[in-house]
Amino acid sequence: SMTATADNNTGVGYVALSALTSGKENTAVGAYALYDNASTDFNTAVGVSAGYNTAGSSNTYVGSNSGKGADGAEANNVGVGASALLAVTTGGSNVAVGMDALSKLTTGVENVSLGSKANNTLTGDSYNVSIGYESSKFTWGGSNVAIGKDALLGATFTDDLRIDDISSGTTIIMD
Repeated sequence: SMTATADNNTGVGYVALSALTSGKENTAVGAYALYDNASTDFNTAVGVSAGYNTAGSSNTYVGSNSGKGADGAEANNVGVGASALLAVTTGGSNVAVGMDALSKLTTGVENVSLGSKANNTLTGDSYNVSIGYESSKFTWGGSNVAIGKDALLGATFTDDLRIDDISSGTTIIMD
């Protein structure tokens, strides 16, 4: 039910942007994309249910269920891949690239996760960088850097750097 104050929006797909009343410059492509976005601006969602409950501005979600989230005021997030940033509520300025990357994150901010299932159990911690398949999986804490498959797997750390080379068995840890 777009109104006259909803300017320059594009919705393609079954009920895409259906709740929009006053937001501007939003783009939703896919069934249920940006479905519950009523009044925010500058969001892009591509994929079934991408950005479904988005209540914040300047988010980009590409992939089925990416950024689906619960009603919150998340902003400035980028989620690319099926279920990337799936549960985000008020977390902002996060980058998740890969299937299930940061999929359980709700309130954390300024996390970067690249790789399938990278940091996919983190919920509220912030300032983490995870690069590699399942890097930082089952890991909690803030301000960590994990590089390599399974780096920082299943631990609680704060202010750690861990680089794993699975092929040689070499691990570098700095804390």
